[in-house]
Amino acid sequence: MAFWAAVDKCRALPAPHAVYKNSQTPVALICATGHHCAPRPANLLRGQGPCRTCAGNDPEAAEAAFWAAVDKCRALPAPHAVYKNTETPVALICATGHQCAPRPADLRRGQGPCRTCAGNDPEAAEAAFWAAVERCRALPAAGAVYENKETPVALICAAGHHCAPRPANLRLGRRPCRTCAGSDPEAAEAAFWAAVDSRGARPAANARYEGSRTPVSLICAAGHACNPRPNSLQQGQGLCHECLVAFDRVYLLHHPGTGAVKVGVASGNTRVRQLCDQGYVLVANWLGLAHSVAVSTERMVLTSWRDVGILPVQKAPRSGRTETAPAAHLWPTYRKLRELLGAPDLV
Repeated sequence: MAFWAAVDKCRALPAPHAVYKNSQTPVALICATGHHCAPRPANLLRGQGPCRTCAGNDPEAAEAAFWAAVDKCRALPAPHAVYKNTETPVALICATGHQCAPRPADLRRGQGPCRTCAGNDPEAAEAAFWAAVERCRALPAAGAVYENKETPVALICAAGHHCAPRPANLRLGRRPCRTCAGSDPEAAEAAFWAAVDSRGARPAANARYEGSRTPVSLICAAGHACNPRPNSLQQGQGLCHECLVAFDRVYLLHHPGTGAVKVGVASGNTRVRQLCDQGYVLVANWLGLAHSVAVSTERMVLTSWRDVGILPVQKAPRSGRTETAPAAHLWPTYRKLRELLGAPDLV
């Protein structure tokens, strides 16, 4: 019979007077570890073990394991504490004297018995929050109420700013006030415009502040159009690229070894000399240009290449490779530059 074969496979034995009646009637057995058990044959044939104690499902064994875990945590049963099942909380007194009521199943998973000791007790969390507020020398604002660790609480920081930190953040050691921490959006925007004003710059038409990482259109003190990122300005960087580096020429190069054609802008001769040292040959250059003209011309040529699917030459020298095109575009590009800038200067 399949049932007795399954019993034998589990290394269990029939208890005295054990009788098989049908697939749903429990049969008295002694499991391989010696526990008395009575599985239903149908369950055994589905692959379940015969013994609830071995599987951790025996109520008496579960209760014994719970009290052993309580003892291991150095907790004590509270007066009238009763174990009912794995899901019903049991009143205890933890090792530090707090009243608590953990679920036996949670204790079995290795959780501590006491929410106060774990920092999860609502009353203890609120007390810890107000203690942190006091340490920060902040004050509750009018009508301030603590609801839970995730709901902001209205405060007035030590510097007098109105703020509303989440209690959980304060508990992690963060400061209560975004303005004092430099992360308040309104304060950040005000600081940006103050920095713009201190550098003699002004907003361009339709200039908008949208965040510390989004460029803002400005006119610098020298009259150049520029687009600095607010956080760059906050870090002490200049706001105008043209004031820092003024490109005054456009060059056209050819690399015979790879067939690459390169267009670019430069300030002085150094950049072109460096590229020629890498195997490029100067075809033409246009000197004495305004920075904006040089930059817009280079951008126009590169855009015209990419718009028709002309890709950089991957075998070209690494430096400046992204501004290259195959050799077939050398003279069409030369003619385009002549249209835009006139005759080149002598090489």
